Amino acid sequence: MISASLKIIINSSRIKKSGLAALYLRVIINREILKIPLKIDWYPDYWDKKNQVCKPRNKKDCNCNDLNLIIGDALAKANEILVDYRLRRKSISVAIFSKEYACNLNKDDLIVFMEQKIN
Repeated sequence: MISASLKIIINSSRIKKSGLAALYLRVIINREILKIPLKIDWYPDYWDKKNQVCKPRNKKDCNCNDLNLIIGDALAKANEILVDYRLRRKSISVAIFSKEYACNLNKDDLIVFMEQKIN
């Protein structure tokens, strides 16, 4: 059985001049660590480490809500990959996970999947 964990982290050690820091999806599989950049930035002072979400800077902070949707989507995609491998009883490594996460093929519809695979 594999050991895996997912977490969203903020790189508060490298804060940009604008005060923003990059967000990453940290994946740990069998003690191997993979950091996937989410290509989004947020203020470290407004980051909720416990819940792994952006805290709004004011009441009408739409950017915060948008970023939290991106974070939720990244976690859902990563979790779906882990569940898929677990249900198929296949082992997964950090390298395999990285390829699966980067791949945008639609596996739900065979025809669409094969068209994407061929092209």
